[in-house]
Amino acid sequence: MKSLAIVTLLTIFSFSANAQCKKTGQEIMEKQESLQEVDFELLVQDVTLEDLKTKVKENRQLRRHSMSKGEGKEKTLTTFLEPNDIKGTALLNWKNKGRSDDQWLYLPALRKMQRIASSGKRKYFMGTDFTYSDLEGENLANYNYKCLKEEKCGKKTCWVIEAIPKDKDRVDETGYSKRILEVRQKRYITEKIDYYDKKGQLLKTLVNSKWKKFGKGLWRPQQSVMTRHGFHETTMSTKDRTVNKPIDDVTFTERFITKGMHTR
Repeated sequence: MKSLAIVTLLTIFSFSANAQCKKTGQEIMEKQESLQEVDFELLVQDVTLEDLKTKVKENRQLRRHSMSKGEGKEKTLTTFLEPNDIKGTALLNWKNKGRSDDQWLYLPALRKMQRIASSGKRKYFMGTDFTYSDLEGENLANYNYKCLKEEKCGKKTCWVIEAIPKDKDRVDETGYSKRILEVRQKRYITEKIDYYDKKGQLLKTLVNSKWKKFGKGLWRPQQSVMTRHGFHETTMSTKDRTVNKPIDDVTFTERFITKGMHTR
């Protein structure tokens, strides 16, 4: 009887430590989107690529413009500023609600935009550990979100949310069968994402840290580290960021990029 009582207490304790969610995964993600979305954003980041086996590192710098028009419509331009051999290389992303984003890669040597096909979005972008699909951002219409539990993440409490693609095409496009997100309560910020391949094996992990507040309820990580376990790692450290300072629509056009205005 004594051992049974101990087992019962341990079971109760375990249940309490991983409490059931009081909100649905969809509610949490929608709240996060409403709090963290901005009309305009401009940032400059230092990027470090590291081979985890040889410890060889490579340094880069990029600039990212983004503009949101609401209703799931967003445009982003990512441009490499350094080193010189990749300066001007750019990725233009037009977010589409409920379907795959439109993406174009610009290579200065070719002086033209190349559309990224759905089949190519699983590839890694310019040697980083972020795929083209990763750079699309969170598109709520493409996933089913389930809150698995509430648990401690450091000194805070997080919701653990499972994100599963709504259809096979999305699985094929991203290469992920699911993602597990840790979203900090109260702030509604994603601190960690685990990515699982088609076989259900952990492929890589993104950790966001050094958070900075930019307005009421608005937070941004100053550092993001994507790790392909035992293989490669990309660290993005923000040097400068401005929020809600208007950016001209022309920034997100082919002409702006092919004329070299994106590097000025």
